[in-house]
Amino acid sequence: MYEQTSHEFQYISDYDGAFNFVAGLYDLETESFLTSGPGQNFTSAQDATAQAVFGEMTYDLSDLWTLTAGARYTEEEKVLTMVRWASEAPRLANGVTQFGDVDEATVNLKDKFTDDNVSYRLIVQRNFDIGMAFVSYSTGYRSGGFNPRASTAFDAGPYQSEEVTNLEFGIRTQPTDSLQFNATVFSSDYTDKQQFVAVGGEGCNPTCTLVRNAAETSNQGLEIEAVILPTDALTVRFSYGYLDSKVEEYTLGDGDVSGNAWVAYAPENTASLTIEHASQAFGGDLVINGSLSYRSDMKGVADASAYIPATGPDMDIESHDQLDLSATYKKEVGNGVLKAQLYATDVLEDDGRVSRKYDAGAFAWAELVPGRQVGVTVGYEF
Repeated sequence: MYEQTSHEFQYISDYDGAFNFVAGLYDLETESFLTSGPGQNFTSAQDATAQAVFGEMTYDLSDLWTLTAGARYTEEEKVLTMVRWASEAPRLANGVTQFGDVDEATVNLKDKFTDDNVSYRLIVQRNFDIGMAFVSYSTGYRSGGFNPRASTAFDAGPYQSEEVTNLEFGIRTQPTDSLQFNATVFSSDYTDKQQFVAVGGEGCNPTCTLVRNAAETSNQGLEIEAVILPTDALTVRFSYGYLDSKVEEYTLGDGDVSGNAWVAYAPENTASLTIEHASQAFGGDLVINGSLSYRSDMKGVADASAYIPATGPDMDIESHDQLDLSATYKKEVGNGVLKAQLYATDVLEDDGRVSRKYDAGAFAWAELVPGRQVGVTVGYEF
């Protein structure tokens, strides 16, 4: 169960001159409740609140140059309450459907996480005839807290917020009416990076999935995207991404295990090519789409403090090419729209493949996804 209530107030200026701004307040309240299956016999609930004040101003230095600066201050609090039963019978007898039903005397763990953060960004933009170029420097954070699926105090947390500083240089262009081209070079440095690890023992039965804070990771990369319209009916989209991710420092206890750590699920190269043709057919709209994507090899999740490359399981996940095809037909019928789609996903892969890997020390496992799938869907929207 999850409930969320949020409110935001903004004031957006609309001045005739070179200066404009936006300012606002934000408030968030959430409640979550989770009860386990018969194997774990726990119930946990988490209440969270956050308040923020923010503002950003834009100033046109000239017809060609624009300066943007903004900041946001956030305060937050999270409270985790957890009950652990010795067996399935008392958990079922308790009949908990929301956490307020639980007698406080049965609570095994109650902990609080609080944090505050100031994030900001600065952008300088240069306009030209076919687009714009920009350089930006920004900071941000990802909230810390608790593992809502925790069954013990060991894997509950809390873990700390991660913070990032990001430097970008990019261009956004439209050289012709039928061509768009964008490119961005970036560098991101994280502190207290949140790393997922799977471990066995240490109070976990049989395993725990934890979030630990690595001291520092770095990411540098390039993103390119283009859209070409050879004809009114045909659209071609291309994208390419290069990513160099590295754990610079990772302290556990008294030791630095960064030499044995990596950023999970971070492929070095990704690319995609999509071709779409839209036409009128059989009194309706027909869209034929083909998409070919590529992801280079990457690594799964392992505990850097315990994983031994020479004897541990292979954590490499092989590169993958994926071809998806579809044909979608829409036609107005009566007061609604008839929609039919013929699709084939991962056409090049006749068998299933490994998508994720985990090492918990005592044993390891992998998640599989199906290979080629072909299907038809028919629906009527009204």
